[in-house]
Amino acid sequence: GNSLAPLLFLAVSALLNIALDLWFVLGLHRGVAGAAEATVISQYISGVGIALYAWIKCPGLRIRKAHCRVRLSCLKEIAGFSVLTCVQQSVMNLGILLVQGLVNSFGATVMAAFAAAVKIDSFAYMPVQDFGNAFSSFIAQNYGAGKKERIQKAFAGAALVSLIFCLAASAVIGIFARPLMRLFVGESETAILAEGVRYLRIEGAFYAGIGCLFLLYGLYRALGKPGMAVILTAISLGTRVALAYLPSETVGTENQPGDTTTPDTTTTTAAPTSPGTVEGKGYCNSDDGLRIRSGPGTDYQGTHCATRLRLIIADNSK
Repeated sequence: GNSLAPLLFLAVSALLNIALDLWFVLGLHRGVAGAAEATVISQYISGVGIALYAWIKCPGLRIRKAHCRVRLSCLKEIAGFSVLTCVQQSVMNLGILLVQGLVNSFGATVMAAFAAAVKIDSFAYMPVQDFGNAFSSFIAQNYGAGKKERIQKAFAGAALVSLIFCLAASAVIGIFARPLMRLFVGESETAILAEGVRYLRIEGAFYAGIGCLFLLYGLYRALGKPGMAVILTAISLGTRVALAYLPSETVGTENQPGDTTTPDTTTTTAAPTSPGTVEGKGYCNSDDGLRIRSGPGTDYQGTHCATRLRLIIADNSK
């Protein structure tokens, strides 16, 4: 129940990481390698420090010779939880990779906007994710003690707190989406700003659902049913990937107020490497290269125009 000590060690690690970053990168000119070294050193110092703190303050956690033996029942239980948790994380990362691959197909402007917006988005709902982890610990303790009535009350209270926070976060993201994007993107990059603001306002409107999902993850892990957490992850990310890919074939990107990207009504033709011609209409933007997708796995690269085109393909060989 001591959440203050880990917070303090985390704060020390973060401050130490910043100081070492500045020293290694600016002082020692270590570049990217220096930033990586600073991160590893600060994390090791924090980890060793909190281990020593636990050794001193929590005698019950000290490992003795009698503890150094394998109990198959415990090993089986730990493996059951850890394997399913690993599967859950793998499914989450796979879904993120699939979405990132789709985003990349829209060109440099959307890629830059997505990269900046995701950082803001992750920071916004990170407290809800941690709240779900704390909720899981509380439920596990009461489940082990057989106090099921406290579990029911805790779930209702946690859902209310999570909902209030998520609604507040949605309001902040919706109102301050553009100023937040400007922390990562210059004011002159109007196209990137417009796409990032659009992403944040759409994503931010549904933080309440994300908060509920994190609570359910924590609940099922605490009740000894991590398989349900995996199922929920597969359903949520599967739906996300499907809804990302299917509408993108017809919707694509669109101009936003202040976006310097202007419609180009001329027909653009690129010479394919195999017989056939590829034609399409798109948007003109000198910052992006033209990527023309004629079919699954076939891209043609041009210059100085747009990101997403609807194409007409005619095979000369027929």
